[in-house]
Amino acid sequence: MEKIWCGSKGKTMKGANTIIASDSKSNAVLYTRADILRREESQEVKKFVLLEKYKKAMLAKHLF
Repeated sequence: MEKIWCGSKGKTMKGANTIIASDSKSNAVLYTRADILRREESQEVKKFVLLEKYKKAMLAKHLF
């Protein structure tokens, strides 16, 4: 948890960043990660992209 600005309260509060990735057609949740520090957000997005590329490659390998 880190301190984040809460505009509705007008002060800083402890909070947790969460990353949620969902499919645009089915709204199925594909990836979640909680308690991410702000400095780690971009790394988590990169991890998700690499994971999806890996899954796609493995699926193609098994289908053909």
